[in-house]
Amino acid sequence: MAVNNVEYIEGARMIFRNFRGAPTQFNAEGKRNFCVVISPQKAVKMAEAGWPIKYTKPRDEYEDPEAYIKVNLVFGKNPPKIVLVSGTNMTTLDEESVGALDFVDPGNIDICIRPYNYNLGGRIGVSAYCKTLYVNVEPDPLEEKYAHLDADEEAPF
Repeated sequence: MAVNNVEYIEGARMIFRNFRGAPTQFNAEGKRNFCVVISPQKAVKMAEAGWPIKYTKPRDEYEDPEAYIKVNLVFGKNPPKIVLVSGTNMTTLDEESVGALDFVDPGNIDICIRPYNYNLGGRIGVSAYCKTLYVNVEPDPLEEKYAHLDADEEAPF
């Protein structure tokens, strides 16, 4: 089943981040990607539409599985718009700086994903690609304290 509509997911959470594209045991090619945890209701709707929804494996009998989707991040002729929001500061990240998202403590994320319908040697499926991503992080208290200083000014101590 071909997926044709983009999906907007607000208030999501990221897991399994690899914005740098570092090779890992699960990503030998070193492709940039991350996973977005989504609500059970949204997961059902997306799965019915043909999106490849997966579920985490619970660590114990008290934990419920969480629905998520793997999102690929490719910079090329149609690069994604990625914005890091910290307090009142907004920074647009590019291919060189997006790797910093592997090291931030993200809070709320809002994302727009676009489908890529593929047929590779008879294997038919859908991959999710990042179109737009806003990542909210809690501002560092010291960063806020000294935000008014220029980089060339001396700290007041």
